[in-house]
Amino acid sequence: LAPAVVKPTLISFGLLFFQQLSGVNVILFYTVDIFRSTGSDIDPSIATIIVGVVVVVSCLISTPFIDRMGRRILLVFSAIGMCISLAAMGIFFYLKERNNDVIPENLGWLPLASLMGYILSLNWGYGPIPWLMLGELIPTHVKGSASALVTTLNWFMCFLMIKTF
Repeated sequence: LAPAVVKPTLISFGLLFFQQLSGVNVILFYTVDIFRSTGSDIDPSIATIIVGVVVVVSCLISTPFIDRMGRRILLVFSAIGMCISLAAMGIFFYLKERNNDVIPENLGWLPLASLMGYILSLNWGYGPIPWLMLGELIPTHVKGSASALVTTLNWFMCFLMIKTF
């Protein structure tokens, strides 16, 4: 295969690989279980609905900005935002475990805020941009087969991530 085909295919796969490693599908598939395990006063079903609304709204709002702000800067800020949000969630679970499953006072809001921040960050970069880049990078004469290969590898990674949770 020519470098003009291999390089864009690998870049597309790399973007989708990191998207899956961010845990997006694990979080979306197991939102109720995640909130249930927090022990927060917020009802897990209500929290899941709130996260779903944030997904829809953030997708609608972010779409016009992708061309204006540029893909690279959005990917960088998306990654930083996701890291901060997931670190906050990790700190919450660490404090909860350290305090014998007693939620530290005034931190019951942190899991919902963390996941909302994560979803907002994801949908401003690592959610839509890898799929957009897939169509833009791969040459037209191999777009069908290369896109099918990258998409298959993406959903295989999704399966692995969900099964290892």
